[in-house]
Amino acid sequence: MSAVDLARSIKKACSIEEVEPKRKHVRACIVYTWDHQSATQFFSILKSVPLAPSEIQVFKCLIVVHKVVQEGHPTALREAIRNTEWIRSLGRVPSNEYGRLIQRYASCICEKLMFQASHRGFDGGMFEYKEYTSLAVVSDPDRGYDTLWSLMDLLEEVMETCKLMLASMGRRRKAELVVAAVVPLVTESYGIFKFCTAMLRALTQEIDDHAALEQLSERYRMQHRDLFELYADCSSIKSLTSLISLPKLPPEPESFDMTDKTPLERAKVLSTDQRLAIHLALQSINHSREPVSFYSVSQLANEIAVSAEPSIPAIIRLTHQVTTLLQRNPSPLLAQASQLYFQALLSPSQQDIINANTNLQNLLINSPAHIFDPPTPQTHTSA
Repeated sequence: MSAVDLARSIKKACSIEEVEPKRKHVRACIVYTWDHQSATQFFSILKSVPLAPSEIQVFKCLIVVHKVVQEGHPTALREAIRNTEWIRSLGRVPSNEYGRLIQRYASCICEKLMFQASHRGFDGGMFEYKEYTSLAVVSDPDRGYDTLWSLMDLLEEVMETCKLMLASMGRRRKAELVVAAVVPLVTESYGIFKFCTAMLRALTQEIDDHAALEQLSERYRMQHRDLFELYADCSSIKSLTSLISLPKLPPEPESFDMTDKTPLERAKVLSTDQRLAIHLALQSINHSREPVSFYSVSQLANEIAVSAEPSIPAIIRLTHQVTTLLQRNPSPLLAQASQLYFQALLSPSQQDIINANTNLQNLLINSPAHIFDPPTPQTHTSA
């Protein structure tokens, strides 16, 4: 593959169209770095591509950089580190449609590069677990503790960036490009988490005083929970699951010290489905205090109906609001229209969703106004 072919692939991968960078073009960039054992030419050409003022092109450029760093020749990581400030400059865009996502994504990639620049024991752009690397890092317990804490900081950054991407999908008519950015973030998060698991396991074996690791262990458990919920949210996005096999975390985090456990003290193990149900229940409770109005119900129903990938939080909010209406006014017609609406969301036909939404909107318009008012507290007077 020549430099001319590489330039053509980069240009097509970073085109102005609001679609994901085609995999064949991204793949060509990755293969070039392996064929030439270098990523210098890749970054040289990429930096010459006129991206401004197109937010879409900048966003696609970040996706390409992330993928090449992850899957390209190890020199891609080194070249990316040398170009950290240029990547950071891509995030300095106005906060328009993609502005906030670009700023966060560029910052996330730079955090990754800065971590790997200061921790040379992590080879390559992917955090693939290597036993010898993990053990080498933890041979000095103090250094191992600091390294693992920094790695968890990076995981936090990746998860928050991914959550921001997911949250933005409900507000977009086209979410294809955002989904393309979520793919390498999910891959990144799982690689880091596996490495954290390996390092914490090795530290536990290295250090006799396990109480000294309690803060790390507690943070590990919290990140396991957050990552589990993040992957649960991702699993509802069909266009994402068609691109990547989502990681499957065990329902409970690994326990690194079982010496003090007795059968009575063992934590209850919940299945993946049970944890997902609890996660959704918690999300629903979080919306319990939201006021219900005709406008809020109508707007939410419309947003979800026209969205290519409705977000889970939006669906949960609408569920709460419709349920509240039915509690105030147990109308069989409203209940039926709501059921048909949610069933239509499972249909591959957009027309089914439009029809069900129209039916629900008509019923909402004709519903008595008092069902949108909060219930009046009852007062008891003494005789």
